Amino acid sequence: NVRFKITETNLETVYNNAPVFEGLTDLLDVEDPSVDVLQGIKVTDDHDGVIDNSKIVVSVQEKTESSAILNYTVEDSWGRSITATRNIAAKDSQDAVSIEENQRTSNENELANNVITVDGIPYFGTNIERFKIKFDLSTKSIKVTDQDGRMLTNSSKEEYFKFVLYDKYMNEKVSATLLGSDKSDSEKLDAINNYLFEEGDYIGIWHAESDKKLKIAGTIKGTTKNPSTKDAVANDTVKDYANGVPQATISERRFRIKNTGLEEVNNDAPVIGDLVPLTVPRGSDKDILSDVKEKITDDFDEFNYSNIEDGYVSIKHSSFNNTKVGAQTVTYTATDKWGRSSTKDRIITVTSTNPLDTTYIDFMDPNNSNEHLFRIGLDTVEKTLIVDGLENLPDKVIDETKSSPIFKLKVYSKNGILQKTLNIKGSDKLRTILKRINGYKYTEGDRIELWSTIPENIRITGKLVEKNKNYTEGSSTEETNKKYIDYVANESTNDSTNSGVYKEDYTNGINNPDYMKNVRFEIGSSELIYIYNQAPQFNITKDLIVKRNGEVDLKDGISVTDDHDSEINKTMTHGTIDTSTIGEKYVEYKAVDSWGRSTIIKRKITVYPYNNLEYNYITLKNNQTGETILSIRFDDNSKTFNVYKSDASNIPSNLDSNNTLLEIKLIKKNRNLISRRFKSSESENEKTITITKQDLISNNIESKFRDVVYAHGDYLSLKPYDYAKGLTISAKSKNPFSGEEKDDKMKKSDILFDGYEDEDEMENSRFEIHPEGLEMIYNEALKIHGIDSTLYLYKGDALTLAKAMEGISATDDLDGNISKNQIEVKYFNYNGETQDLSDADTDSIGEFLLAYIATDSWGKRVLVTRTVSIISKSVSNDIEFYDESGNNKLFSFKYNPKINEFNVTKGIENIPNNPPTETEPERPEPEQPGESQEPENGVQNPSQDEELAQSYTTESNPGSEGEVDGDGSDSTTDTEKPPSDDEVTEEPDLDIDSDMQVTPEESKPEIIFRLKVFNTKGKLVGTVELSDDEEFNNEELKKLNDIGIYDDYYFSVWSKTPSRIKIKGNISNTDKLGESGSKTENYSDGISSEDHMDNVRFKLGTDGLEAVYNKAPKIIIKSKEVLTQYAGDTIDYTQGVEVI
Repeated sequence: NVRFKITETNLETVYNNAPVFEGLTDLLDVEDPSVDVLQGIKVTDDHDGVIDNSKIVVSVQEKTESSAILNYTVEDSWGRSITATRNIAAKDSQDAVSIEENQRTSNENELANNVITVDGIPYFGTNIERFKIKFDLSTKSIKVTDQDGRMLTNSSKEEYFKFVLYDKYMNEKVSATLLGSDKSDSEKLDAINNYLFEEGDYIGIWHAESDKKLKIAGTIKGTTKNPSTKDAVANDTVKDYANGVPQATISERRFRIKNTGLEEVNNDAPVIGDLVPLTVPRGSDKDILSDVKEKITDDFDEFNYSNIEDGYVSIKHSSFNNTKVGAQTVTYTATDKWGRSSTKDRIITVTSTNPLDTTYIDFMDPNNSNEHLFRIGLDTVEKTLIVDGLENLPDKVIDETKSSPIFKLKVYSKNGILQKTLNIKGSDKLRTILKRINGYKYTEGDRIELWSTIPENIRITGKLVEKNKNYTEGSSTEETNKKYIDYVANESTNDSTNSGVYKEDYTNGINNPDYMKNVRFEIGSSELIYIYNQAPQFNITKDLIVKRNGEVDLKDGISVTDDHDSEINKTMTHGTIDTSTIGEKYVEYKAVDSWGRSTIIKRKITVYPYNNLEYNYITLKNNQTGETILSIRFDDNSKTFNVYKSDASNIPSNLDSNNTLLEIKLIKKNRNLISRRFKSSESENEKTITITKQDLISNNIESKFRDVVYAHGDYLSLKPYDYAKGLTISAKSKNPFSGEEKDDKMKKSDILFDGYEDEDEMENSRFEIHPEGLEMIYNEALKIHGIDSTLYLYKGDALTLAKAMEGISATDDLDGNISKNQIEVKYFNYNGETQDLSDADTDSIGEFLLAYIATDSWGKRVLVTRTVSIISKSVSNDIEFYDESGNNKLFSFKYNPKINEFNVTKGIENIPNNPPTETEPERPEPEQPGESQEPENGVQNPSQDEELAQSYTTESNPGSEGEVDGDGSDSTTDTEKPPSDDEVTEEPDLDIDSDMQVTPEESKPEIIFRLKVFNTKGKLVGTVELSDDEEFNNEELKKLNDIGIYDDYYFSVWSKTPSRIKIKGNISNTDKLGESGSKTENYSDGISSEDHMDNVRFKLGTDGLEAVYNKAPKIIIKSKEVLTQYAGDTIDYTQGVEVI
């Protein structure tokens, strides 16, 4: 009836109770002979649940005519069966059945009287009865009755009542256990209610308050044990438990069910005789139970092999470690079939031949170094760490005053990986904390690290070795030259036998903490191996250099080695370096080996200036001693100035406090603001820093440079108190990155500048800021171009700034092209004084000077002069000749007063004069200031076609002679005087019709255009005639250049077709033509009347062309008398005649 369930950790015992019939009552007074003999029956099982009635086997035990006794048998799934009986009687056999029942009742009334009453906490005063247990003799079943439904007790929630039914062999059949908090009608009691019993079965009853609240009515007989048969035999003693049952466990006392009533059977505990001590070799499988069963005696049970094997009795012992060297106390426990036990101790000693088994790490009491706190050994068989005598150690706080760790034990793998940590604090309970390490499984080759707040409190006893330095694996001496040798302590460094090497004596505690923190003990097969860990070693092959704000590989030229770790380089870390400032700096390097031991070193790294500019220290010196007063350097990353050094004590004693020692002016080339702080107090493009003696004394230098920011391309003007000996600027003497020397023109390679030669150099020198360094620049005066060319202006026209700027430009070596807006123009009067341009007199033909004044970005001023020539306005009139259609211009010409010739153009092509001369354009519109004028139609303005060759400074003489004019000739004036009448050869006036034959014998080409030029007195000075066959080539047109013309000369034009001639520009008196003097002609559209051509000459006036009409002469005969004269006398035909 027992099976063993296999679980993950052990075997679990499972007992099978027999099935239980319920409702199996007698069927009496039956009228129907075909009655259902299974009516009212229910079968339950502890494993199968409710068993179907179809599995019940019914058989007849006895039978009469009117009654029968039936047997009911059922079997569960385990194969265990039970049989019960039932009486069936017909109605007329009632009396016979009653007689039989009475007879049976009289035999069993003693057992029925044994009613078990279970009491609990009182309710309503004296009501303490909770329920009763009775023996139903008719059904051979246990009945639970009179349940009041109240809680057993409110004073305990633990086990309060237990009832167990055993068979006659003491095998448990059914049980019920109630807690104090359970109620009397608990379902737990259903297990025993209606459960069948048999004579000879046993019951075990236990009540927490048995002597008062567990009562058994009726007679209970006592028993006596038969030593030979080990049976309990009823005797004559009677027990009265009507008022309470003495307290005893179920394993001590049980009641046997007999028809005559319950019988009390008591069980004594087994007795174990003396056990002799044992000695067991370490790791031995010796059975330490083999001789124990013979030492056990019991009043009922035999402790033999069969009963032990069947599980009726048992012999067990406490834990025994056959790998733990030393004496162990083992406790044996013998338990009989009732479950009552007794114990006996035995000493078993485990012995070993492995030295490591007797090697211990002792941890001494922190408050008493002479007392052991605990010790840890090694189990070489199980490969575990063992706390010696753990079960005997007190489980109390080690030292309440120390809440921090007092001991540490760490286990690492051979390659340095942490496997286990034991951290013991003073506030820990000793046995509890040591359970964490006890039984820890190690691997051979693991290493133990130890630590204590007091190193002397750690001690090691047993086998300790170290690696033999002379050992070479695989060598011929390997047999004699062992890999490991005994560790020999040497705490005296003066011991010559050990070469003065300190070696800790671990048997009496650790004196030198270095040999605690940096030592591990490797677990070998039979010994602990001492291993000392040296700190990592750094190797530096070179110092590092880097430019300011540059990048540097801090791992370049440095490595690290370690006695245990081959890849220690990977653990190397380093700090950072601030390369924003120059100088020698140090970077911290750290390497940590796999043990956690670290080495920290500092390495020098030199930060050199970011670029050459940062080598340029501006140093103000004492002009007598050469000592530094102030040194300023550039920070080209932030573009600021930093005060590198200042020492007011080096200022020359002859200087007052308010004397300026150094004036620094920062000029912005890109026109950006120097600082947010500088507003209208000075130019946005300049910042002046003035440093006085008092500033150095007051240590007020750095504030002057605050927020001053420069940019590459800006300029510095430096003016020290002594231009020659007061200032130097340093330079880079050697490039540490290339090894090249700086190429300086100075005598000293580390000096860029060492004073000015004179004040002019100081005033007109600046230092341009470049990344490559400061560049000293001397400022030459700017140049104004175009002043050598004469500016021609039509008489009466206003001299505007735009006109004055024609042909003018300015350049500077530093500023490049100077805008015209930066040039100021003034009128030079005849007293050598400058006036506004509006004061210049342009109403008279002649010359005067203009002054041109400009200042460069450095402030250097220049003044030069230019000649202005007032010329005739006639130059604005173009005389044009067109083809027959009037659409195509064949040629044109105009008066040029500068060379006193006509400028001729064929079509739109300029015909050069011989010698070359300038052409006069149409009168231009006024030029806007600052705008350059481009020539129109390929013809330049008079002031734009001359070469600019000479400029004047403020020292130039406005009245100097010998100027070079535009055509390269040397003259005192640009305008020639007309020749006198004596110098003019008057050409014959061929004022004849075009169809007249000049030479009858020779036919000439037809004339289509004629030009005549007259002097101021009307004398003809030149005639040009052009015919068709000349085709107006350049050579023919140049004839127009051969006639010299001047202001106030006259010319006339003629063409067979007058409309082919057009005269452009302003012409006065064109409305006063004809004999009437009131005719009008628009010459710009072509001449419409021959009269307005043949009888008109054009005067070259200074105010332009003037049309002069020649009316026909009028002959007036003043007398109407007949002209008479004597014969032979000369007749005066003009007598009385007037011609006007």
